[in-house]
Amino acid sequence: MKGLAGDGLTPAPNRPRPVTLYDLSAATRVISFGCDIASWGGHPVEQWDVPAVSDGYERARSSIVEKVERLVGELAGR
Repeated sequence: MKGLAGDGLTPAPNRPRPVTLYDLSAATRVISFGCDIASWGGHPVEQWDVPAVSDGYERARSSIVEKVERLVGELAGR
């Protein structure tokens, strides 16, 4: 929580909730950080290998930021 607060973020809800079938059916793309979601609607789920936050917030954050920036560039056609 301290790491997120340092980035100006407040997690809500305070506890993660399970992904529902509605979430998956409404999504155009599903990316998992280690949760076991095999597929949705016949489309594959991207599995991102991200270091555990317990192994260091900055390391995990850097990995996520790098992957999100790459994804945004891909979606923008770059």
